[in-house]
Amino acid sequence: MNDLLNISRLECAQLWTLNRKEALNAVNFEVMSALESALDVIERDNDVRVLVFTALGECFISGGDLKAFSGLKSADDGRLMAARMKSILHRIENLPCITICLINGDAYGGGCEMALAFDQIWLRDTAKMGFTQANFALSPGWGGYTRLIERVGATTALRWLSERARIGIDEGISSGLIDHVIASTGYQEAIDEHLRAIIHTDHKVLLTLKRIKQQSLFLKRDTLMAFESELFERLWESDEHHARVERFLNRSRG
Repeated sequence: MNDLLNISRLECAQLWTLNRKEALNAVNFEVMSALESALDVIERDNDVRVLVFTALGECFISGGDLKAFSGLKSADDGRLMAARMKSILHRIENLPCITICLINGDAYGGGCEMALAFDQIWLRDTAKMGFTQANFALSPGWGGYTRLIERVGATTALRWLSERARIGIDEGISSGLIDHVIASTGYQEAIDEHLRAIIHTDHKVLLTLKRIKQQSLFLKRDTLMAFESELFERLWESDEHHARVERFLNRSRG
């Protein structure tokens, strides 16, 4: 469908593979467009039982593309960018199938926020998840703080974000952040084994289970997510955020 997002199908499972590895799979507006186009198609496909999202290269998603977004200075700029990505993640959450984020390499910032929109997170045994938004004087902007609280609780979520934590296998499993660890040895075989357990479950049962989960999430969360967005927007337009991005970009150019 798109050079940035390869889409393949195996029986009733669909696989999306992000390919922007030259930029560590950072999310820019082109990636957003590719995801929106893929969602337009899968939302009309009633035969898909499982969606698996992964990426090529050594990094899963390094976050939002700082270079692409560096010209966005005001709170309104940040709001519009974040609102588009929040809409994408909301659509992923609402898909009538089981969604799996297969983290093939290290995920940082917005990459972790994206993973949290999926029903399950599968982590390759060599990968880590880094909640590093504060490195750029930001809080999560794509709904990731709310989703992280839902996954691991408010206390753990606060600690990880304030400490800019990098989460490995043991802590990820014990906290409930990670659902499966996929060994690098026999990587594809392990993925296929876990997928078969889901694919062979009755389709109507999967739909029912997903609908119940969706209702449990969305009935009380809108106010919290709106508050999260408001605070993100204030930080987005701050001088400190722009200064840190500029330092990062200057370092990259050097």
